[in-house]
Amino acid sequence: MKPMRVRLKEPFFLIYLIVALLLILQSSLSSSNGISPDSMNYIEIARNHFKDLGLVKSSIGFNEASFPSDYRLDHKQPMFSQPPLYPLMISFFMKIGLSGTSSSLIISWIALLFTLSFCWLIARKFYSLEAAFLVTALLLNYYPLRLISGYAWTEGLALCLILGSIWFLVSEKIFCKYFFSGMLGGLAFSARYSMVFLVLVFLIFIFTKKYPLKQKLKSTIVWGIGFSIPFVLVLGRNFYHNAALLPVANPSEVSLFENSITYFKTLFSSLISGDFSLIQLAFFLLFIITVVLADFLSKVSIKDKIFKILISGDRVIIPLMIVVYTIFLLYQRTVRHFDPLDERFIVLSGLMGLMLISAYLTLQLKSKLGFRIVLFGLVTFSISQNVLAISRASEDSEQSARIMWIDKNTTSSDLIIGDNTADIPYLLNRDFSVSFSPYPYTNHVSRSDLNSIVCNNSDLYENFYLVVRKRYSSQVDWERYFGSYISEIIRTSDHQDISLLAELEDAYIFKLQCL
Repeated sequence: MKPMRVRLKEPFFLIYLIVALLLILQSSLSSSNGISPDSMNYIEIARNHFKDLGLVKSSIGFNEASFPSDYRLDHKQPMFSQPPLYPLMISFFMKIGLSGTSSSLIISWIALLFTLSFCWLIARKFYSLEAAFLVTALLLNYYPLRLISGYAWTEGLALCLILGSIWFLVSEKIFCKYFFSGMLGGLAFSARYSMVFLVLVFLIFIFTKKYPLKQKLKSTIVWGIGFSIPFVLVLGRNFYHNAALLPVANPSEVSLFENSITYFKTLFSSLISGDFSLIQLAFFLLFIITVVLADFLSKVSIKDKIFKILISGDRVIIPLMIVVYTIFLLYQRTVRHFDPLDERFIVLSGLMGLMLISAYLTLQLKSKLGFRIVLFGLVTFSISQNVLAISRASEDSEQSARIMWIDKNTTSSDLIIGDNTADIPYLLNRDFSVSFSPYPYTNHVSRSDLNSIVCNNSDLYENFYLVVRKRYSSQVDWERYFGSYISEIIRTSDHQDISLLAELEDAYIFKLQCL
C-alpha cells in the first residue's frame, strides 16, 4: 500500500503547537498544586545546595523507612532516599536568578519539551513524518504526561533522559552513540533509581541484533562505560554518606495480582483525564472508533501490520521497553513498598503505547484532510484543557490551619516533629524539622523514639512540638498506620511527657518533654 504523504511543515501548525506548550508552562507556574511534599523536599535540598551546604535535607527522616530517633540536629541529613540529579538542576537554575519553586516547575516543562522532541525523532525514524506529528499531538493530551509535567517531580526528567537514551541507541552515524546512550541512561538513574531497568532493555536489545559477537561485546562495553559514570558517582556518594548503596523500603503489603490489576486499570483508564469527564470519555470513544474504522478500511494484513510496527528492525525496542518496564515495576512494587501504581508510574508504558498507535493509524489512513483535522483537533483540545487549568489555578487556595498555627505559635528555636513535615522548612523557612509517615512508609514511631530525639537535642531547642495530621476517623486505622503510641495519644491526653495544646481542623498539636 502506498503510504500517505502529508506536508505538515506549515508555520501555522508549529505556531499552534508552541502556543499549547506555552500554555502548559503557564498552567504549571500559576498553580500551587504543582508542589507536593516530595517537591518541597527537593526544593529545600536545592536551597541547601545553593547555600553551599551540600545535598542535605532539612526535614530529617522524610521518605525514610525508619524514624531517626538517634539523630543529632546540629547538622542536616545527607540526601539518600532519592537520587541527586533533580535538586542539582534546581540549584543550577537558582544560581541564574530563579526561585526554587519556579526552577523546579520549569525543569518539568523543559523535560516535557525534550520528551516530545525525542518522541518525534523516534517516531520519525521508525515510522513516518505523519506518525511523528500524530504522536506529538496525542501526547499533548495524554493525562499522565500532563500530570508529571505540571508537578515538581522527578518523573518528567527521568522520562526525557530515557527517551534520549533510546534515541541515541537507535540512531545511525552518530559519533559514540552507545556511549551517549549509556550516559543518558545513567543520568536517568541519577534522577530516579527505578530507571536502572534500562540496563536490561539494552542487553536484550543488543544481543538480539544480528551483529557479530565481537561487535555486540564492544557496544555493550562502550554503553556500560557511559552508564557507569553517573551510576558509580551516585552509588559512591550514597555509600560515603550512608554506608549503603541504595535506600531500604519496608516490605510491600500488596500482592502481585493486586498490583497488576491496579497497573493495567490505570494504564487504560487514564488516557485523557484522571477523573474521565463525559466530554473526555466522548473524545476517547471517538478515537477508538477512528482506530476501528481505519483497521476495517485498511488493506494491510494483520501479520504485516504487526511485523511493520512491532518487530521490524530496531522498532522492537518500543514493545521491549513496555514489557521489561512493566515486569520490573510490578516485581518491585510487590517486593517493596512505595506509592500505589498511579499515573506517574504508567506514563512510560502509555507513551510507548501511543507511539505504536500513531504508527498503526498512519500506516493505513489515506485522507490528508482528515489527518490534518485530527491533528488540529488534538492540539486544540490540549489548549482548551490548559486554559481551563489556568483559570482554576487563579482561584485563591486556603492555607492549612496546621501551618498557620505553627507559624503563629512557634519560632526557629522550636523543633517541629510530625507527620510529613517537609513543608515546615519549605513554607516557614525553618532550618530543621523531623518527619515520619504512616506505615508502611515509615515504621511505627514509639514513645522511646520521640523521647530519644527530644532528649538528644534538648540543648539545641527550647520547645518540641509533635504535629500529627488528622487522617483517620477510626481508632483501628490510627493503630494500623501509626502504631499503638500515636494511636493512644490521639485517643487520650493523659501522658506525663506529652500534652495536647490544640486540636485543629486538620491536625493535633502536642508539646513534648524529655523524661
